[in-house]
Amino acid sequence: MEDNLVMTETEVEDSWDDIDLSDLAEDGEAAEEDAAEEVEEGEGTEETEASQQTDTGVRSEDSFTLKYMGEEKSVTREEIVDLAEKGMNYDKVKGQLEAARNDLKDYEKVRADLSKRNEQLQYLEEIAKDQNMSLDELIENTQVQVMQKRTGKDVEVCRGIVANERRARELQAQQASVTAVKDQNAKRDADIAEFMKAYPELASDPKNVPDEVWEAVNKGESLLNAYRAYEVKALRAELEQQKAAAAEEKRKQENKSRSTGSQKTKGTKTVDPFDAIWYNGD
Repeated sequence: MEDNLVMTETEVEDSWDDIDLSDLAEDGEAAEEDAAEEVEEGEGTEETEASQQTDTGVRSEDSFTLKYMGEEKSVTREEIVDLAEKGMNYDKVKGQLEAARNDLKDYEKVRADLSKRNEQLQYLEEIAKDQNMSLDELIENTQVQVMQKRTGKDVEVCRGIVANERRARELQAQQASVTAVKDQNAKRDADIAEFMKAYPELASDPKNVPDEVWEAVNKGESLLNAYRAYEVKALRAELEQQKAAAAEEKRKQENKSRSTGSQKTKGTKTVDPFDAIWYNGD
């Protein structure tokens, strides 16, 4: 049995000697090479992603690359938002500027027309002065000549027609002015009646109405609305005074309470418990 045991150990030793480890070594080297290739591929991917992020202008920590006037500048997300808001505001300001420019063009055109008309008027005034006429007389004589040439009527007849037309225009202008005054007076009377109905106690004398109200009326406000606005303003002022007085009274009461509390504290003497027992005889 011992011989068999020895033979078994020998056979085991022989079997270990017959094992070929070259395949394992080759497999290990191949595995290491594969791992190295995977690492290289990973690094290449990260570099590619980093390069892509750089190409698109995105950087770490939410930073962005902007090109302005041929130069690149790195900005943060907050700066991007700020620039976007400024851009929106710029569009609004640009629109307002364009509108102002159009208004300016219209103004320049009107001013040019007025300047041209003033030159023409000065020229006509010089002509009238050379003929010892006023500008109105020059215009009327010109109208007479044009009418006489067009109708063939007598010059004096044409002159009478032109004069009548002039007087008709003047009378029409006077009537329009009188009508405007009447309308204004009627509106004023209705306004006063409405005010007297709302405030009969003030109707006896216009001096009862404050000057501030009349100033508003002179600017176009109705008497009733002007006085009501005055009342609201006066009421607000009174409320503000009451609030200020209440706050001042509250402050005085708080100061008085603090002063009384400090006096009570000052008159109180703290006694040690041992001294109290000693002097009381307990």
